[in-house]
Amino acid sequence: MANLACFEVVAKEMSQSALLHDVVLTLFENEDPPTLLETSRFLHSLLLHEEPKSIWIKTLENDADFLNKLAFILQSSTKGDLLKKVIDSLIVVFYSSDKLCLEASNREFVRAVCEAANQLNELEESARYLSVFEMLSTNEKGVAALLSNSKQIFAILDQTRDENSECLDDCTAAISSVSILYALSNDPTSFWDEIGVTTLRYVLKLDDQVATATGQGEVAAPDAPDVQRLSELLEQLIESMFTCDEWTSMSLPVKVASLEREHVQLLVSSFKRYNSVQVVQQWIAKFPDLFRGIRIESSGDMSWE
Repeated sequence: MANLACFEVVAKEMSQSALLHDVVLTLFENEDPPTLLETSRFLHSLLLHEEPKSIWIKTLENDADFLNKLAFILQSSTKGDLLKKVIDSLIVVFYSSDKLCLEASNREFVRAVCEAANQLNELEESARYLSVFEMLSTNEKGVAALLSNSKQIFAILDQTRDENSECLDDCTAAISSVSILYALSNDPTSFWDEIGVTTLRYVLKLDDQVATATGQGEVAAPDAPDVQRLSELLEQLIESMFTCDEWTSMSLPVKVASLEREHVQLLVSSFKRYNSVQVVQQWIAKFPDLFRGIRIESSGDMSWE
């Protein structure tokens, strides 16, 4: 049936059956992994067609236990194929239903997604669950839920963000990562206590690559819409991360002190990109030990002694 549901005509016909709706919702209570996998495949196939999707979204919105059923699967299953398909279905559901996205914006559901992410623990799969976190970050309840699981989320980001790669090769995952980090920066003390050095390096390198791609750096490149959006998100994140008032956290200087010279240069360049020369000079003067040897000329040029 999941294979048949790939055809829109068949999916429309199937979606008219109230009995089938009840069967699908009931099958999500099943404990048999193959049954859950095929049920998830079937639902995901139906959700890929516009008219059937609208019908099924109403059904899912009216089932008070639907999200609890998926949360149980996410936090308890060890089957990678099942977890991937459930998350794929959630992405479509959250994009299509503000109601369900808001209902999922709680500590327990975010923890369940974290469990699934830890189970998958693969770089190439990270875009899936990062998209779920990103969508939950679009409302206040979701931000609070992410903050309540911030330690786990930072650990996931540190495992899946590779600062040695070309960050823009996966712009979707980059946008999700920056959106999540911006939500977590709502608590600056916790942010700097928990952010991993790998994630920090990733953000700095990503900002440098985006600046280059959008023509803010030395090399101009085509201004793709997704890169432009990423640029705007990074500006918000960098300003939030490196506001001087938030440097009261002792963890921040410790994290910066652990960076290599290359990444310290990227850090100053990022901060300089979004602030006046005077602000950057004051910022460096405030922490001379961290930025020893860096000089910012009145022209804005940066040099190392």
